[in-house]
Amino acid sequence: MKSIHRILQVFSLLIFISLTSCDAFIYDNLEDCETGVSLRFYHTHACSSLKTPFTELKDLRILTFDDQDNLIKQIKREEWTQTEENGLTLVLPQGTYKIKVWSGVDKSYTESVVQKTTDAYLSLSQKENQVQVTELEPLYIGESETFETPRAKGEGSVFKEIAIPMVEKTNRIKVLLTLDESVEEDINNFEVIIRSANGLQNGDGSLPTHQPQLTYQKNYSVEKNESQSYFHVLDLKMGQQNELIIRNKRSNEIIYQGDLLGSILMKNYNINIDCENDFELKFKLSDRCKDCYTFYCSAIWVNDWLIHSYDTELGID
Repeated sequence: MKSIHRILQVFSLLIFISLTSCDAFIYDNLEDCETGVSLRFYHTHACSSLKTPFTELKDLRILTFDDQDNLIKQIKREEWTQTEENGLTLVLPQGTYKIKVWSGVDKSYTESVVQKTTDAYLSLSQKENQVQVTELEPLYIGESETFETPRAKGEGSVFKEIAIPMVEKTNRIKVLLTLDESVEEDINNFEVIIRSANGLQNGDGSLPTHQPQLTYQKNYSVEKNESQSYFHVLDLKMGQQNELIIRNKRSNEIIYQGDLLGSILMKNYNINIDCENDFELKFKLSDRCKDCYTFYCSAIWVNDWLIHSYDTELGID
């Protein structure tokens, strides 16, 4: 009797599976089966065709839009671990879609209220045009090609794999300030300022024009007679009032003021600003004569490449 009872249980289970399965070989009525996409995220940039899979993404935002550019689904994940076996699954009915993805959206940003694709943007936290944080987590932005989800009828439960390339939109700039022997001034009396009108980042990765110019905060340290200022800044593009200033805090004198891109970074012709995110700048300050206290920038290096120097006799006895 126990054997017969066990056989009946197994038989009932098989019938249940056959009636509820989304396997096209088992069950003909597949219209109620789930379909959607399996997302895979890759790091890329403009200088390479290589796509490096992410292993982990933090503070993830996934926005799905239909073919009328309407937001139909928004997902937030604090962390996502990606392996070769798994993608991030989204259930979507049959239709045409595009997906935008942000990663690194922590408390440093204010997120827009999104209804259409054009509504999607991030705004860097600031007060009176002063950025409120000294460090930014790497911010990545990407979007899919327009795609169609598969039909459940005749296919069963199908999740189409979608690759999303993502580009980093944050930069780290280390600025070294060193004094020539002619300068008899405390290194702490000089400060480096970086400003840019780039605090608002569109969902498609572009920067809107006519933004207010923001002043970035820095981490600061001194070793011997050299100061080190560490800046985390958002995307750097021409025309966004990108500015680097060296100022004498004691006298309020501007010693150097230049375009961070056109006058500094892009003077190193080995640098492609669309493909790099970490930069080291070094400025050497000199005095025009002994005890003149007329300071100027006598040399500039970008990633150890000398881009500017003055061959000036300082007249020091």
